[in-house]
Amino acid sequence: MQEVGARSGGEFKPTAVAGYERGERRISLQRFCDLVAFYGIPPDRILAEVLHVDERPSSVVVLTDVEEPQPGR
Repeated sequence: MQEVGARSGGEFKPTAVAGYERGERRISLQRFCDLVAFYGIPPDRILAEVLHVDERPSSVVVLTDVEEPQPGR
């Protein structure tokens, strides 16, 4: 993490990057794009991997919270 901070010229603080990695900190879309560009990875590649994980057949959809359809909708 210290190297990321140093190599980015302080743009990415080690504590912030660590928080992103642990899921303890939110990251804006722009900041995400800047960070992955820093690592030399296209943002769409990372997003495709994340979205693909959610499409696994083993995903569970809870239907008990789905609202009943209303007539005329």
